[in-house]
Amino acid sequence: MNKSIASPIRHRYGIPVAGFRKIHCSVNCFMLCWATKPPPLAGTPLSMSPPCWCFSCLTGCQSLHLARLRFTPVKRPSLALTAITLGALTSSQVLADGSAISQIYAPYVQPLEREIEMLWLDENRPSGRIESNTLGKVGFGTSFFDGVYTELSVSTLDTDTSKSQQVELEVIWQLTEQGEYDSDWGVLFEAETNLDTHNHALSAGLLNQKDWNEFSLISNLVASYEWGSGFDNEFESRLGLQARYRLRPEFEPMIEFFQGQDTTAIGPGAAGVIRLSPGQQLRWAFSALKGLNSELDYTVKLEFEYEFF
Repeated sequence: MNKSIASPIRHRYGIPVAGFRKIHCSVNCFMLCWATKPPPLAGTPLSMSPPCWCFSCLTGCQSLHLARLRFTPVKRPSLALTAITLGALTSSQVLADGSAISQIYAPYVQPLEREIEMLWLDENRPSGRIESNTLGKVGFGTSFFDGVYTELSVSTLDTDTSKSQQVELEVIWQLTEQGEYDSDWGVLFEAETNLDTHNHALSAGLLNQKDWNEFSLISNLVASYEWGSGFDNEFESRLGLQARYRLRPEFEPMIEFFQGQDTTAIGPGAAGVIRLSPGQQLRWAFSALKGLNSELDYTVKLEFEYEFF
């Protein structure tokens, strides 16, 4: 799956020089690849066919494999679509009531993917409506269906005055093929319950990613409805932005921004992927965020994802 860890952690590497194409790779699963030249014409010798680059495993598919690749033509992107959407996201005035700092999700789902996820997040807040807290999360996810990723996780929330356990079900639905339009789209659904305070939340969000050569911008706009003991039933929303430079797979510097009613934060970070063996990899991400208002001092976020196919 792809959260922002190594974009996303739901982003794959490569520069769209001549456009993306869906192929059937030599590892017998659907992947997205790009080539520096158009697809080979009928009758073209294999030795003259261009190589391609596999986003999931970063393995160069040699020309000998091209005989069994199936290409899908790329549609011309719409610049207006991305401009309108990103403008709407960044100008939103209905912002989150509470802590808006969370994981940032890219809108991609990898076929046959399974992963174990770990998240550690520490928020330091001065006296205010929200207490300082530390969140630890462990989850397991898989893509049961084409374009749909599902994850079940358990987390512990430790505040200045209490400690509680939470269970969360998360679904990411990839709406567009990577490179099909000017930017890529997905939606996020979450259902969360606190086992100790008996508070509950349902969320739905819009995921977007736009690439410019080696740069990527991921946007998450999520709306939630919360109910239960301890607070009034209410709607909330949060905005998360991540700008990333794809320096190399092992290390990608980035900047993250979060906005909410009680949270405005920005800070640097980095992410990368470590190849362990064929079909296995470890993704990591780290960010340190500084609060821009009196409600938040600083936040440190650390993410790991072990992916296997």
